[in-house]
Amino acid sequence: MSTDHQRFSLENQAASIASYAEAEGFEIVKSYVDAGRSGLSAAGRLGLAQLLADVIGGQADFQTILVLDVSRWGRYQDTDEAAHYEYLCRSRGVAVVYCAEAFGDGFAGSIVKHLKRVMAAEYSRELSAKVRAAKRLNAEMGHTSGGPAPYGFCRKTFNPDGTEDRLLRPGERKSRITQSVRYAPAGEAETAVIRTIFRLFVSKGKRQADIAQLLNRKGSFWTDGSPWTKERVGRVLRCELVTGTQAFGKSTHHLATPVQHHPRGAWATTQVMKPLLSQRLFSAAQGRLRELDGLYTQTEEEMVEGLRRIARREGKVTCSLIDAEPGLHGSRAYISRFGSVGRAYRLAGLPLSAVKRGRHEDGSKLSRAEVLDGIRRLYETHGRVDVALYMADRSLPSLRHIDAEFGNLSAAFRQAKVPHTWGRRPHYKDLTGERCEGENILSGPKGGRYFLSMKGIKRYDV
Repeated sequence: MSTDHQRFSLENQAASIASYAEAEGFEIVKSYVDAGRSGLSAAGRLGLAQLLADVIGGQADFQTILVLDVSRWGRYQDTDEAAHYEYLCRSRGVAVVYCAEAFGDGFAGSIVKHLKRVMAAEYSRELSAKVRAAKRLNAEMGHTSGGPAPYGFCRKTFNPDGTEDRLLRPGERKSRITQSVRYAPAGEAETAVIRTIFRLFVSKGKRQADIAQLLNRKGSFWTDGSPWTKERVGRVLRCELVTGTQAFGKSTHHLATPVQHHPRGAWATTQVMKPLLSQRLFSAAQGRLRELDGLYTQTEEEMVEGLRRIARREGKVTCSLIDAEPGLHGSRAYISRFGSVGRAYRLAGLPLSAVKRGRHEDGSKLSRAEVLDGIRRLYETHGRVDVALYMADRSLPSLRHIDAEFGNLSAAFRQAKVPHTWGRRPHYKDLTGERCEGENILSGPKGGRYFLSMKGIKRYDV
């Protein structure tokens, strides 16, 4: 069966097949079921796949396959596909019998069976054309076909006479099949956020990631209360509903063929509500989005050269620096293009130590023994070890890694068996007057005293 609405289809088929088996003297030993799967393609039909695997692999403990009719074997648009699967079974000595349709073994029976397959495929084509026409008519009338509402909008049900019924909460459906569902603005607060996003993106030239951070700091969150992200801001900027129009015909997916996406200029639109902002502002946002999307026309060499440019200017390369670099892809684009950011670094001739400290050239982490050897090497070079010297050596891993492996840096120094100056003080005061208690302090260059915290290393007067 192809949909959950045909919930009794499987039971009816099983009952008809059982009656046929009893009348013809068959014993049913196993059943293969594809519930909620379309017969247009073999893709996703796990029951059919298991059946063919058992037959071809010689594991079938039966001699005959009983199918209700040709359409249940499949409504393949290429009728040769249905014949191919049936031939695979016959070639292994397993016959395929259609319970509701009597086909002879001769030439005439083959012709009738082929005609039945053509009719099954034609039924799907006709039904698909009717469904497409109905969906397009609903879209032209401003109805929505389903799915959650975009940010700033809600779903409302309307009666056949056009009167408004009620507001639908997330996950709710209309109560009667004769009703229709349309989008409407969710409220002034969400509308203000949408206008802020467009103003910051177009007038202020803010990046989508920066806009998300600004909204999160202000306490304006997504519909479900989760933080804004770059992708969510992009969805708002591309939403046609903000102009009061509803777009449809964005893609086509006919008869199990691959989805074909159409350019924005080929979309159809219909007016469904009053606009939340001007068409001019929306068009300006789409123009800037196209400019940003144009970055993806950069070649791999241009992307690699961008990494070298960051390294020359900053002395290092990080994902945050890549994302902040104007005119350059984001770090995610490097992952999708090169497979990993580390591979892009190697192509740029940059050691991974320039990006993430305490790593091998292949990006793997240092072992505990390698970390302890690095601390001993640091002591042999400088005659002492402390936090400042440790942090200055980028061949050693981060403090977060040290905390995870050793507990803290002092424990790592002790396990490396190197002398270090690391004391405890009940009170000390930093240069700005902030007081701290019960923390580790240590001697540093030029007799200074340093405090190690999660925010880094700070110098303190004790």
